[in-house]
Amino acid sequence: MHCFLRLFWVFLVCAPVCVSVLKASPVVSIKPLSCRFSPNHMQALVTLEMIIEKDWSVQAQGASFSAAPTLVLQSMPSVRTYKVFWPDPVWVFKEGFHTPTYQQRLVLPVKIDFAHPTPTAHLQAQFLLFACHHHECRALDVSVSYKIEAPHHIQPFSFPEPPKARPSFLWVLFISFLGGCLLNFMPCVLPVLGVKLLVFTKNRCPKGFLLVGDLWASVAGIFAAFMLLALVAISLKLLGHTVGWGLHFQNPYFLSCMAAMLLVFIAQLWNMFEVNVAVLFQKYTLPSMHTARAFLTGVFSVLIATPCTAPFVGTAVGFALSQQVGEILAVFSLLALGFSSPYWVAALLPSHHIRLPKPGRWLWTFQVGLSLFLLGTWGWFIALLSWPFQGMYVWLLCALSLLVLVGFFLRARGVRLASAFLVMHLILLCLAPLAKPYFARAPSVVASSSGLRWQTFRPEDIATFVSQGRVVLVDITAAWCLTCRVNKSMVLNRKEMTRFLTDASVVCMRGDWTHTNETIAFFLKTFQRAGIPFNAVFGPGAPEGIVLPEILKQDVVKEAVKRAQGPR
Repeated sequence: MHCFLRLFWVFLVCAPVCVSVLKASPVVSIKPLSCRFSPNHMQALVTLEMIIEKDWSVQAQGASFSAAPTLVLQSMPSVRTYKVFWPDPVWVFKEGFHTPTYQQRLVLPVKIDFAHPTPTAHLQAQFLLFACHHHECRALDVSVSYKIEAPHHIQPFSFPEPPKARPSFLWVLFISFLGGCLLNFMPCVLPVLGVKLLVFTKNRCPKGFLLVGDLWASVAGIFAAFMLLALVAISLKLLGHTVGWGLHFQNPYFLSCMAAMLLVFIAQLWNMFEVNVAVLFQKYTLPSMHTARAFLTGVFSVLIATPCTAPFVGTAVGFALSQQVGEILAVFSLLALGFSSPYWVAALLPSHHIRLPKPGRWLWTFQVGLSLFLLGTWGWFIALLSWPFQGMYVWLLCALSLLVLVGFFLRARGVRLASAFLVMHLILLCLAPLAKPYFARAPSVVASSSGLRWQTFRPEDIATFVSQGRVVLVDITAAWCLTCRVNKSMVLNRKEMTRFLTDASVVCMRGDWTHTNETIAFFLKTFQRAGIPFNAVFGPGAPEGIVLPEILKQDVVKEAVKRAQGPR
């Protein structure tokens, strides 16, 4: 496929008909917007602006059956490596296909690493583009040349130097354990805690006490899940990919599988079926169905808890992912130890201290309430899956989910072929993201119910506003981040906070990390963060930014804004 695309490019660029008919280029201009150097002149961030002719569009990254745009920096002895941060495209529906495009204006950050301190360099860039207008398409080869030069005074928002006094690794381990403990109180974990309480109540010993083996099985499941996350993070890091806390929620297939798993939980709570987990795990010597179920519940609690970032978790994970394999494993182990603390503390206590009530009528009422809670969680996963798409895709997901529950119902009634019907629709639900290209994408809009106007996050604009004496509040959020929603409802969207930010003429920027975004990932990495929520305040008094805690408070935000304003 790659060879075909290369031949396709050579044909398009070299074909006389494509070149001779060019009367005016669809690309009006390409010019640098800004250029910022690190204090040691070993890195530079050059922001290029491309103006595209009206009614024309340039094929974007991720385009199928066409050549994606390419930016090549010509051989320069001072440049060691460079990376282009292509922004999110605009999806258009044309001739039966959804195509990612760039239209009218494209802002393109380019990060350059120099082999030696370079305060001045000549940038020679070559753009290979594929532009379309109605039924006409052209291959473009555009070359530009600029001189980039570091100013006498380093501009704000430069690349941060490695901190002179790095935090003690023992301190990082401590906050990892503390963050894991606090993660138990985040809203993401509440449905799983309800399931766990139900399982413990059903599996109590005859005298009404907890089974210690189940508690230790839950601890083992939590550790297994955290180690799996650590190994995946290490593998992706070694392969050069972006890694962070909760990034698997950007994967639609993970979301669809979790939605299917929640339906299985709901069907079991409604007594539609009973899973004999012990039979599935006999060869692994797990002693009973109770123990196996406790182990799997521990794994599930970790997977569903990751969209929440408790205090200290983002700092600990961000530090770990900037270190070696040993440090990553150590931090994730302490997170697992903290997150599993309710279970191993209960297991270490004398058994007569934890007595559970007898199963009875209250248990059925609790099951129904818990199933409704899980149904709400399922709805949240469906909303995440269908977030950027039109209503028909939502109906497709809901119909598949309903058919899964119908399959459980028919299976409980002993209907022939009910199991095959059930399995087929479970698989279809897990593979539902394959249908996404056939549904139009809705335009992304940054809005706030509080009336506060939020600008789309562009890191290159921060220095411009700061140089004008303005204060900038940055909020990096995502649809799957529940802690972000709490921060909005409790702090950022409050009328008092809106009035304060408006009176202080604060520029509010919001970045959406619901889906993969390399620009946001790089921005977080400069602050050694690997998860969200992330909030920071920039201004004349704090050009490098004041990073706010994961759980916001109005007083903390106001104080940071006043510090960023500087002396008056």
